[in-house]
Amino acid sequence: MMKKLTILFGGFVDISANKGDGVHALELTRNLRGLGCKVIVVAHSSKRTVEPDFYNTGAYAGARTMLLRLVLFCSSALRARIRVTFMSSQCDVLYMRDYLFCMLGLGPKMLFSKKMVWEVNGIASQERAQKPHPFNVFLLPVIRMLEALAMAGADRIVAVSKGVMDVLLKRGCPRSKIVLIENGVNTDMFNSNIEKSDIESEKKRLGVLHLTAPVLCYVGAIRPWQGLDILIDAAPLISDELGEIKVLIVGGGEGLSDLKEAAKERGLFAVFGFPGTVPYTGVPLLIAVSDVCLAPFVRGRAASPIKIYEYMASEKPVIASRIPGLEFIEEKKLGILVTPEDPAELAKAVVHLLKAPEEAREMALRGQAYVRENCSWLAVARRVMNLCEEVRSTNFEVRKKTW
Repeated sequence: MMKKLTILFGGFVDISANKGDGVHALELTRNLRGLGCKVIVVAHSSKRTVEPDFYNTGAYAGARTMLLRLVLFCSSALRARIRVTFMSSQCDVLYMRDYLFCMLGLGPKMLFSKKMVWEVNGIASQERAQKPHPFNVFLLPVIRMLEALAMAGADRIVAVSKGVMDVLLKRGCPRSKIVLIENGVNTDMFNSNIEKSDIESEKKRLGVLHLTAPVLCYVGAIRPWQGLDILIDAAPLISDELGEIKVLIVGGGEGLSDLKEAAKERGLFAVFGFPGTVPYTGVPLLIAVSDVCLAPFVRGRAASPIKIYEYMASEKPVIASRIPGLEFIEEKKLGILVTPEDPAELAKAVVHLLKAPEEAREMALRGQAYVRENCSWLAVARRVMNLCEEVRSTNFEVRKKTW
């Protein structure tokens, strides 16, 4: 009988943060444990955590200056390297969430003859390029080189979306090395079982003057690739057609202050609501308040956003940008895809759904059924476990000759 699978999960991710990467790491590792795997987590937490077999490398994202952040990151990386090195001998598979942890795992992988899986949630060099910075001229070539090393060193690569997989293939990764495992959703937390009275109370708290006024919602980090500035341009076009509306931008990030300022300059500050970063347990109610949920990504984005699955699990129709990896929304009629960075088309889609409530309702029901069947975190964890079992039992020398 094969012994219990032991996985070392590593990543520069804050598992206590209300962000998609932290949610993913926490849900995946918890469900892997629920399936009987032993999981050792090497990551960081900005809050106290009681997770079993968790080793905190130290948080650095909240540092107030770039220099302090760099110092804390280097300290975090050193601690991560020590943990990974000493714990690799106990594990069957090193499951690394980012290319930097792959670099930390290459030495132990070779030293202890371990197998390594790299999970790619987004192309770091692409995301870095979307953040204008004078250091990019030096950073981007280094990031691309490290991504290439991670791609070569990993025994298998998990791509969380078709878009991510396509980028990896264009960069020369063998198709046989890539496994597509999309993100998931906690279907116990995100559902349509929220009381109407709670929804009405939340609408009043958020400043929705008339309870029947349409509410639009975005949930997630406020980053350049999320395309939230497009909402500033689309909002007047929507209100011209529908009258009073409320647009909720739920989340935080370096772009929040600029977004608020843009809404204020356009005279739209009363239209927009900025609840900021909220506890993860509070997100389902904010989605429940909404009539349509949005994901207006910029063109070129390649990801499998958790927010999309949370919207659908909450029985809400979705409008998202037409980017690689989201084709299933259109194919299965779960929502509407629009041209990225086109506020007029985004506004037209919103107005269409709000004027066709039956169509929107049917989309929402199909979306909820789809994620319940295909996208629970348990289902995702089972696919990851099966992959790790396959990697553990595959002979390295045979695989080396093939690739």
